[in-house]
Amino acid sequence: MHGGFEVDPWLAEADAILMLECDVPWIPAIRAPRPDARVFPLGPDPLFGRYPTRGFGGEVAIAASAGSALPALDSALSACATPGLVAARGAAMAASNATLRDRGLAAGADASGAVMTQAHASACLAAAAGSDAIFVNEYPLVRSAMTLRHPQNFFGSSPVGSLGWGLPAALGAKLAAPGRLVVAALGDGSYRFANPIVCHQASAAEGLPVLAVIFDNGGYGAVKRATQAMYPQGAAVASGRIPLSDFAVVPDHVRIVESCGGRGWRVESAAELPAALDAAIACVRGGTQALVSIRVR
Repeated sequence: MHGGFEVDPWLAEADAILMLECDVPWIPAIRAPRPDARVFPLGPDPLFGRYPTRGFGGEVAIAASAGSALPALDSALSACATPGLVAARGAAMAASNATLRDRGLAAGADASGAVMTQAHASACLAAAAGSDAIFVNEYPLVRSAMTLRHPQNFFGSSPVGSLGWGLPAALGAKLAAPGRLVVAALGDGSYRFANPIVCHQASAAEGLPVLAVIFDNGGYGAVKRATQAMYPQGAAVASGRIPLSDFAVVPDHVRIVESCGGRGWRVESAAELPAALDAAIACVRGGTQALVSIRVR
């Protein structure tokens, strides 16, 4: 029943929406629920009262934790729902979910093109890391192209963090789970915002070997996408070059980690990626931090 990682495909047809501990469930300027949809925010602070400005309301705000509310909701639905309707709707949703899943896996398997896609790099990384890995993702991973099966396999950006959160968070994860492989998946911009020399020095000094995987697209992709999405007719998009989003000079990420005693690999093509990941993972499992910088589009 997992419906993918984006809410957009479901908003147009949803007649009821449960916003489960979610501060920004959708972007209203891009897509919103249909006018007659019934919306129910649920969480310890369902209206996020400490946010200075927030425009998401609902029919009934339910103050409860997910752990206590979901079993109660399941029990209530089991008692009052029409079995045939539930089965039919469940089958239709399962079919849609399978289509979404197949599309994501197909994107991850596609290694065509002169420059790798982020989906293919994500799929290769998930396959190489194994089922016990902890992924700390700051932007680049395409989750629909990955197969992760266990709790605590994946951590995304925290709303209390800022750009540069990923690599320090990976060090914290390694401190909490010293026996597991920890992978920090980072954009080239978020890697630099992490103050990487400090992170790599701390990794070496405290014995916290992690694998940093940089998806290098030569710029601040998040800035570019946000500008294009919010102001598609704006001056920045019309200029053909969004200011402060492209890197004219790119530092050597491999030499950065090597300066702190780690090992690094630079990958330019899909054919090179599996061997580089295997070598880097073996290095980290052996106690030495590593970095793989992957050129992606």
